[in-house]
Formats: sequence, structure tokens, C-alpha cells
Amino acid sequence: MGWFGARRAQPRPEAVLREDDALGRIGLLAVLEEAVAHLDRAEDLLERCSRGAPLRASDARTGLALRVSFTQLSRWIETMPCPDDQLLLRDQAACLLRYYLLMVATALDAAFVPAGGRHIAIRARGPERGTPAMSLVALRDELRDSAA
Repeated sequence: MGWFGARRAQPRPEAVLREDDALGRIGLLAVLEEAVAHLDRAEDLLERCSRGAPLRASDARTGLALRVSFTQLSRWIETMPCPDDQLLLRDQAACLLRYYLLMVATALDAAFVPAGGRHIAIRARGPERGTPAMSLVALRDELRDSAA
């Protein structure tokens, strides 16, 4: 058989599985990177709503954009194939994304009800982030470290 008659060697199933695992890790990391990129805007909006400050049109646009982003990220991460050793990480990330989606939606709804805008912020006062934000960052960092 010459060059033209040779058939390509089929990859072994183990190699295919390793490639799928690598793609799953890359996809999961990409979703977590995107989620962490939205945290500051989400936390700022939640803080603003919790203070009872009047919302501006830009706050409403930001809230809508965050709701869309967290919805898309939640859907992607829930349907994403993932290696077995990353399933728990994926499930935790999905839970945190749904949590942020719920908090942003609730904060925006409560901002239009005068007495309902209290006790919405999820981060601690000051520059420190709250537990959900730190958990999302920690999951992203854990995945980054395992990929390296």
C-alpha cells in the first residue's frame, strides 16, 4: 500500500477518553473564568440594591445582562460533558451560578419595592467578598491548578 492507499490508524479508546477529559476540563475552566469575570458587577449591583439606593437605568441594564450571562453559563455547565473526577466541581459551580442568578433577579425585583430592598447583599461589608463569590473563585483556581 502506498501513501494513497494507507488508511489512517484509528485512535485507541483510552486516547479518545483522555482527549474528552481534557476538553471537558477546558470547557469547565472557560465557564468558571467567565463567571468570575462577572462577579464584581454582580456584587456591586447586589450591594447597591441592598442599600435601598435608587436604581439608575444603567443598573437595570447591568442586572439584565447579568441575568442573561448567568443563565447561559448555568445552561452550558449543566449540559457540559465532564471527567468523573471533575463532576463534583461542576455540580458546585452550577449551584453557585444558579445562586447568583437567583440573587440578581431577586435584588432587581426587590429594588422596585420600597421595603423589599434590604438584606440582599451576599458579600461581607468592605472589600472582602462573601462566601459564594469566594467559592466560585476557589473552584476556578482549583481547576486551573489541576490543569497545570
